[in-house]
Amino acid sequence: MDEAFTKAKRSRRIEPPTQPTEQTLPIGWWLLSFAVLLALISYWPTLRYGFVYDDVQQIVENPAIQSWGSLPQYFTAHVAAGIFPGAKGSFYRPLFLLWLRLNHAFFGVAPLGWHLTSLFMHLCAIGMFFLLARQWTGDAMVAGWASVLFAVHPIHIEAVAWISAVPEIHFALAGMGAVYCYVRFRRDGNRTFFYLSLLLYSLALLAKETAIVIWPMILICERWLDRDSHSAPRLADWFALTKSELPFAGVTGAYFALRVHALRGLKGGSDSHPWTSLELGTFDHMVLSAEDRCAQRVVTDLLRS
Repeated sequence: MDEAFTKAKRSRRIEPPTQPTEQTLPIGWWLLSFAVLLALISYWPTLRYGFVYDDVQQIVENPAIQSWGSLPQYFTAHVAAGIFPGAKGSFYRPLFLLWLRLNHAFFGVAPLGWHLTSLFMHLCAIGMFFLLARQWTGDAMVAGWASVLFAVHPIHIEAVAWISAVPEIHFALAGMGAVYCYVRFRRDGNRTFFYLSLLLYSLALLAKETAIVIWPMILICERWLDRDSHSAPRLADWFALTKSELPFAGVTGAYFALRVHALRGLKGGSDSHPWTSLELGTFDHMVLSAEDRCAQRVVTDLLRS
């Protein structure tokens, strides 16, 4: 597969982007440090928060995260199976359950540690965003300023301040990492980055269902990287591309197989427990209320400091 891919791409070699100059590279890293500092200042008050809404059931009252004996269940049942045994569910997120188990092993039911790890994951996401933006644009300063905006954008408040929303960060971190590694593979030709991209895509799928969009994004990247090519794609090029994407297809198929087995169907189902029997309006009100509460506390604490 490697030889076929190399031969097919030889006539459409991808040139790496302009490397950051000696002047812009240090500035980019300084801007990244500034972005991390802003995020720390903005979200530091969340370390005083407690558990809200789903946190109580998923952490305090969840027997499945209190011992490692439930580890196999994370991959063979829906996310709330430990709380509502025998009930149906629609969410398959084994990486989230593993994250809950690790946090419970270290912090028990003390909210401080849980909020600290959520904040740490957000800082990691900022760093990955910087690497992706720098690789994509070839300009460390642009990547740095973009990271500053990413670090404190209000859309992240729920994911960082509400513990149960941490799958958003897991999915973003692994998803951006998958795209970054694939772009590095296409520009450097290092197969290690290809396998890392595949691994991170797998982790993103296990974190949250919406990670299914990562593979189409990678296909778009493939086309975007070839945008300056003056030759029309040949049949051999399409054949090589198809072969190179087969591992991603295999991972996607394996994910759907695990999901169907765990949920007893592709979409899963609902039953009479609170997470799946809520009316749409009630669910939206609950989520928005939690987000508004987190946002209100963050803003209030910032104004007081």
